[in-house]
Amino acid sequence: MQPADVTPISARPTRPEAIRQAAIKAAPLTTLVLGCGRRPVAGAVNHDYRYHSTHVDVAFDLDQYPWPIPNDRFKRVIALDVFEHLEAEMTTWMKECWRILELGGELVLRVSHYANPVSYRDPTHRWAWHEEAFCFYDPRHTLYQEYGSVYADDWPTFEIVSLSLGNADARWPDKGDICAVLRKVARP
Repeated sequence: MQPADVTPISARPTRPEAIRQAAIKAAPLTTLVLGCGRRPVAGAVNHDYRYHSTHVDVAFDLDQYPWPIPNDRFKRVIALDVFEHLEAEMTTWMKECWRILELGGELVLRVSHYANPVSYRDPTHRWAWHEEAFCFYDPRHTLYQEYGSVYADDWPTFEIVSLSLGNADARWPDKGDICAVLRKVARP
């Protein structure tokens, strides 16, 4: 287990190049947690919008592209309840996740499902998705073959490892957030 970072919050990097260097410096750490909030993951690089706690290793705005993270940097990116807050559409952040993951790396995420009534109670949610939206990025799927593959040369490609609906709110057991694990694959 890595020792806790005790760098004073005021001394943490804020410029993109300084953030990039901080991510490189954490070289043995292979997991990036986007939007860690108050739930950091031990042994990972924990990101948030700002340095609000000492467990935040890197801070930057996920709506500013490109993210200040080197290409192919991480084996795993975890983003739980993060992407529904962004201004950018899905393809924009999927491209960034694809870019910073190494080939074969995994994107583990949870996002709001359009049919989940709880998706709309948070006034900061901007998006909710259908679970098949992820099929547009999987070269094995018809939706990718018919549509995703023709959108752009830099279209991100992931294989869906798992995709399910999960809801911590017992009032709606048949509706939930989309829980997905996607594996970065080379573009066909």
